[in-house]
Amino acid sequence: MGCAPVKGIAVKKAEFLIEELRVHESGVTCLAISEDKSLLVTGTESGIAIMWSAFSQTAESLGKLVGHTGAITCCVVHERFVITGSMDSTIRKWSIESGMCLFTYRGHTSSYDKTAKAWTLQEQEMNEPTACLRTFKGHSKSVYPIVFVPFDKSLSRGKISERDLIITGSADFSIKIWSFAHSECLKTLLGHTAPIHSLELEPMNKKHIFSTGADGIIICWDFITGENLRELKAHVGAVLCTAVHKRMLYSGSSDRTVRAWVMEFGECTRVYVGNSAAVSSLQYYNGLVCVGLCDGIAHLFDAKSGTLKRTFEGHSESITGLQVSEKRTNQLNKKNKYSQVVPGKMFTTCASGKMCVWDISGLKEETVFGSKLAKEGETVDEDCEAVKEAIRVIDYFLRR
Repeated sequence: MGCAPVKGIAVKKAEFLIEELRVHESGVTCLAISEDKSLLVTGTESGIAIMWSAFSQTAESLGKLVGHTGAITCCVVHERFVITGSMDSTIRKWSIESGMCLFTYRGHTSSYDKTAKAWTLQEQEMNEPTACLRTFKGHSKSVYPIVFVPFDKSLSRGKISERDLIITGSADFSIKIWSFAHSECLKTLLGHTAPIHSLELEPMNKKHIFSTGADGIIICWDFITGENLRELKAHVGAVLCTAVHKRMLYSGSSDRTVRAWVMEFGECTRVYVGNSAAVSSLQYYNGLVCVGLCDGIAHLFDAKSGTLKRTFEGHSESITGLQVSEKRTNQLNKKNKYSQVVPGKMFTTCASGKMCVWDISGLKEETVFGSKLAKEGETVDEDCEAVKEAIRVIDYFLRR
């Protein structure tokens, strides 16, 4: 079990499509990217993960990670390793260099055993009895999002602080605050009326966390006191995904909209409309809001104006992953660091197993109406939301 080469068929089709890769034998369930944006990992329903080079001219497979006996539900790239979690109740640690499984973490009785567990990544501590550092037990249903809140940098030095926290959200509608040192539940936060889908820390205030759920409500909590600070009620469908950039929280919903919120005040400053289905994936990138939809379409919106910049049509099933890669050139600044960022590619995966690679360059040169022109004889509905939004943007400048 380990690394194996992968070959696929690449077909050029839709506008802005660089590559269309059909190499996965089953649906893609998750997509992760390394911190330097150079490595992609796809996880599949068949239990196989594939590593990809994001910087190569065409998407180059670096090999398969074979070992799980159930669908992969999550994956992450950490330093020189890939970590995958699976429906087979195990977590695996893989070497990026060799593609070999270095360790298998066992302890969950199922993927839905209502607990959260913390595991060591230190090689000298990885053995069956001691690999699991902590178990957090108290939820009555499945645990979905998990956030670690370190008190200081002591954990990176191998020490656990008495004030390190774990925050978990669950299908039991609750959020729990745990002491990492003692596995003790310190507080239970109640306010949602449906399963919790995501948890996001506020970067500007380390004591605040935002929770979203199937009830369509976003709640800002002070997780030290347990106080419900404010509820953001605007979506009319479940909030399925979120992204954070500086002061802004972006939320994607089954109501087909994405909303931008100022985290300090809870104010909705922008609504991104024109989506044809529920929003399944969401990411902020360089002034753009990247959106993946349940009908297989992806959009790029200008984050400030809300203008739809590009539409990508290449999938026939729900988009399950969306990542953007950017490459830094070898031009150095005075601090001897890479200074120029070359706009890269957007990668999308879907439930059918297809992965598409899209060109996202040249967006700054396009107008607020986007790059798509009406064909000869084609009319545009003057009442459509895209036209209304464009008129509002232009009208603002005309009246100044």
